[in-house]
This record gives sequence, structure tokens and C-alpha cells, in this order.
Amino acid sequence: MMVIARDRMLRVFVGIALLGAALPLGAERGGVADRAALGTSRYSFSVSPSLDIPIAGDQELFGIGGGATARATMRLAEMPMVYPLVEIGYRFAPVEADTSLHAVSAGVGSALRFYLQPRFAAVASLSGGYELGFLQPTIFSDETESGGSGYVDAFAGVTYEISPRIGVTGGLSYRNRLGLSQGVSVGAQLSYHLPSRVRPPVDILEVTVPTIYPSLHQHYGIEPPGTVRIRNAERFPIAELDIAFLIPGAGGEATPFRHTGVVAPGELVVLPLPLVLGESALLNAESQQVIAQLRISFTLYGDRETVEGNVPVTLAIGNAIVWDDDRKAAAFVTHRSPALMHFASGAVAHSSGTEYGAVHVNMRTAMALYAAIVNHGVVYSRDPDSPFSEALREQLVEDHIRFPVQTLQSRAGDCDDLSVLYTAMLEAVGVPAAFVTVPGHIFAAFSLGIPMNEAIRFFTTGDDLIEHDGEAWVPVEITDLSGGFLRAWSAGAVQWRRYSAEGSASFIRVRDAWRLFPPAADVVTTAAAIEAPRAVRDQYLSEMRLLVSREMEPRARVLRERLSRSPRDVVTRNRLAVLYARYGLIDQAERELREALRGGFHADATVNLANVLYLQGRHAEAAESYRTVLREEPAHGPALLGLSRSLFAQGSPTEGGNYYARLQSEDPALAAQFAYLATTETATARASNHRDEVMVWCDEE
Repeated sequence: MMVIARDRMLRVFVGIALLGAALPLGAERGGVADRAALGTSRYSFSVSPSLDIPIAGDQELFGIGGGATARATMRLAEMPMVYPLVEIGYRFAPVEADTSLHAVSAGVGSALRFYLQPRFAAVASLSGGYELGFLQPTIFSDETESGGSGYVDAFAGVTYEISPRIGVTGGLSYRNRLGLSQGVSVGAQLSYHLPSRVRPPVDILEVTVPTIYPSLHQHYGIEPPGTVRIRNAERFPIAELDIAFLIPGAGGEATPFRHTGVVAPGELVVLPLPLVLGESALLNAESQQVIAQLRISFTLYGDRETVEGNVPVTLAIGNAIVWDDDRKAAAFVTHRSPALMHFASGAVAHSSGTEYGAVHVNMRTAMALYAAIVNHGVVYSRDPDSPFSEALREQLVEDHIRFPVQTLQSRAGDCDDLSVLYTAMLEAVGVPAAFVTVPGHIFAAFSLGIPMNEAIRFFTTGDDLIEHDGEAWVPVEITDLSGGFLRAWSAGAVQWRRYSAEGSASFIRVRDAWRLFPPAADVVTTAAAIEAPRAVRDQYLSEMRLLVSREMEPRARVLRERLSRSPRDVVTRNRLAVLYARYGLIDQAERELREALRGGFHADATVNLANVLYLQGRHAEAAESYRTVLREEPAHGPALLGLSRSLFAQGSPTEGGNYYARLQSEDPALAAQFAYLATTETATARASNHRDEVMVWCDEE
């Protein structure tokens, strides 16, 4: 019976081992094979003291003894549940004949671990070898007797992993000294797992990095370019996980991304790859394959550990881009480039101080910048390698965009180059700019800084304007550099009307696009100052005269015809004066307003005369005219506003602030448009530049 029982037990252990070897190894996370694959130690050493109990009649000869076994195991990568082992052991047992048996053994075998949880496993092992025994001298013999035999040992128990390096096992074993004795042992096992250099605690399963574009180096700080898929290969959670990604020689420093959560044993996570590129990457002259460095640091059971890897990456040319997102063009709008700012501010300076100072400052500025580009000799030149139309259609076709200073230096560019140049110049002097994209093309637009309903009063028709969030914008076909600003404006308006009606036009405010695609660093940091041509002034004045003729003269003609029939029509004369003032004809506006007031007091005409005096810098006279209106109409909003500004301009901030407070009470909406008056320093500074102030004209029917 005992022989049969032993055979059955051996068959059970062998069957378990074979079953473990046959289990599929590709199970999903949480499956048996996946749990078995956790843990980064390949080799383990253990010591297991035990209490030995003889069975099957052997207890009549042997008493309860004890011993210890030292084992070394190795985990197989192909069969992570199966562990080949070697062992040596020592055992002793008292013998009835007033002596004791001491034995040493050595053997080999295999262990099977079936993990119920990452740190708990059912363990079984089967080993065999040779055991050499020594019987101590007795009263019957003073000699030590020795002998040996083979043995088979079967063990079953439960393991608990205390830490990545320490585990404890408790269980029961059966040992058969072939033909001599048999017994069971109850014991505990303490294991030490050697750190493995073959497999790190974190598996880097997949790194996904698209082509890196230096022009987007600021964007990568907001939205990392790639991802890494990792798995916690240990049986313990990892925390404080930092990921750093660096391209050597690209001028940046590794800035780690901190994953704040805990990664559980066996858990798969996909994390972003932070990338910091330096300005030197923008000078990359050709696309090239580089090796990036990936470093992952984490805390595992109180210890800080690091794994590293190399990642091949394609680093594109500094001017390259793909048009999968039209907002990327904003990254090239380097409006803070010193060379560009010098050029743009010079152009504005050449056109300042003219008789058209009452025209909206953004319009004057945009016309001056257009004239500067033309007179600098910049021409439209189609990109033969990557035209915008093809790149936009294919989206993933690389396009090359020049940075603004590069376009000024080369004096040529295609539609995206010129649009970037113009918008950068606008933003450099404080005018909000935008991109307009239509099928196969991109051009520019700028904000007038006024609501659409006010802009319509200035222009003959609103059809040539773009309304965006209630604000009026002027489209400019910046590739048209030979027909003048007005023609470029008209061409942009035609395209906007056509494609917006079809639903295929997009309006991209540069400052909105900067939130995701901030401007790159100044790619031409050593560029010499580029002077704006003095001929800007002549072209600007010529264009302004055409603008006035086109926009003002037809409406002025209608008003003059009315006055020819009714010379004392104060309302019509007041409207004609405001029309002159809006287009910068200040002297003509003053003449018409004084003529209108010859017949007596008129609130609107008096406020408008005060506005004209304010624009001429005659602040004391303007203040008196505003006071005249307020004596008759104390709640008159435009008069309160005008008097507040005039007082600030005269150096009376306290009194100016008081009138602004009255405006806030009487007309909160109007006061909100001039909130800078609430701050004495800002209001005083603005008063010194009165020609660029937005005026509130009173010209209702």
C-alpha cells in the first residue's frame, strides 16, 4: 500500500510540473502565465530548515529529526513557471540504538510556481540525487558506519514575496531514501533573489516617436511628440515614475515627465515622451537619423532605480513642417526677433506724423508694413520643392517655411513664407494678426481693433471685411506685392467671400494658435539690423490717398449734395465732418463743425469738435467744449469720456479719474471699452499719444 501511495504522489508532482510547462505563455495581464513572468530576478538562493518525521514503520527505528537544505534555482525565460534547481542538504535523526544518523545530500530537480497573485504563489518541486549517511558510534561499536543511497524529494507549499529580493515559503515535503526510509518534513524556506542585469524592473515595450520638427520645439513642451509603452515587470508597484527624453547635440536639456500615479505589478501604461530642443536644432540643414536617449526612473520598494534605452529618431530640417494642422504656421511667427522688430518699427516710424492720423491706427500700421515689404524688394516666388498647395492637400508632405528674417534676407517667398512674414511684422508692433486658409492657399489678415458695426461706418461696404467674434478684420492677399495694398486687400476679400460661402475657408487667429504652437526661438540670432526703406512713406501716403478716395469720397459727395440743397442742415453737416475726421482730414472736419455750430448749440457737433481739437493736441480747448456739452447734458457718455482723457492729457489725473468714475456710473458699457482710464499711470501714458486714440464720434441721423 505504501509503495502504491508513493507512486501516486510522485505521479501527481510530475503531472503538475508537466502541466506548468505546457501552459500557454501569451496570456493577457492577470492570467497565470503573465503573473509567472513577473519579477526581474533570474537566479535565487534559499535556505530551508525543516522538521523531519519518519513514516510507514520507520518511526520504530528513527525518531523525529531535522535538517536544512540550500537550493539554487534558475528561472527559464521560455517557461517562467518552471525553475530548474540544484540542492545540497544536511539531515540528522536519532536512532533507537542510542545513536544518531547524519546525512549529507546533493541533487537536482525542478520547481513549479503557480502565482495566484503577483506576490503569492503555490509551489511544488520534485528533486532527486544521492544521500550519504553516517551512523555515530554506539556502545556496541566504536566505529562510524557509513553508507549511501539515492533519494527522491517532493515538496508542496505557498510562497510570499516580501520584497523584490526576499521571499518566504512554508510547506510540506515527502522524501524517500530509495529502499531505506521515508518521511515527511515540515519547514520554512527563506529565499534571496539576485538582481538581474538581463531584465530591468520596467519593460520598455514600444516607443513611438514621429519625425521631430525643430520649428515646433516650443510646442513639444506643451504636447510631447511621442509616447512610450511600458510595463511594470516586478511583483511590486512602482511609483514616482519620471521619464526623460533627450536628443544629444540638439541643444536641449532633459526635462523629466512625472507620472503621479502608481503602476501596479504587471500593469501596462502609455506615457508621453517630453522633449526639449534648443535653438541650435533650428539650424539643422538636412533631415537626419539621430539616436535619442530615453531614461526612466522610479521608486521600487523604497529604492530609486533607473532603466535607459536608445531610440532612433528622424530630426527634420529646421524649416520643415507638415500641414496636418494649419495652426502650426504660428510657430514660425517669431515676432520678437530683434531684427524683425527693428524693421517693422522702422516702417511704422517712417509713416507716422502724417495728416491721416485719425484713420484707425491698425489700418495705418498694416498699410505701412505692406509698403515696407514691397520697398524692401520682397517678391513672391513659388516653392519648387514643396509648394503649399501640394503640402496642404497631402498633409503629410513636408513643406519648408522660411522664418520672417530669412524671408527679408532672401527677399523672396511663397504664400506661407510671405504670410508668416506679414503676420510676424504686424504682431511685432502690436497689431493682432491671423491666417486665412482656403483650398491650396494661405494668406493673412489683421484686426482693426474695433467692432464690426463701427467698422461699417468707416468703410463703404462690410463685404471686404471679415467678422470674427464681433471684431472687424481686414484680409490681405500678401502674395500680391505689385498692385498696392488696396488691391491685395480686395483680392483677399474676394477669396474669403468665395470660400467662406462654400465652408472651405478657415480663420486662424495667431494669438489663439500660439497657445498650442508658440513661436520658435529666433532662428537668425546674429542677423544684422535690416533697415526699413525710407520710400515706405511715399508709398504709404499714396495708398492712403487712394483709400480715402475710394472709401470716403462717394459718401462725402452724397452729403455735400444734401447740403447744397439745405445749407443749414446741422445733422448732415455734422455727419460730413465726422466722415472727414474718420479719414484723417482733420482741418476740413473742424471747418464743417464750426459751420454747423454757427446756428447755435448742438450736442453731437460740439462733442465732435472737441474730438477734433483733442486729436490736434489742443487739449484745453477740447476740455472746454466737452464741459459745454455736460452743462446741458450731464450724463452725456462721449462727453464724459472725452473730458476725462483731455484732463489726463493736461496733467490733471485726479480730476480726469473723477470724470471717468462718472462715466462708469452713467454708461458702464462705454466705460468698459476704455478701462485703461481706471489706472492713472496707464491713462497718463496713453494721453501722450493722442493721435492713436480710438475716438467716439456722434454722427447718428
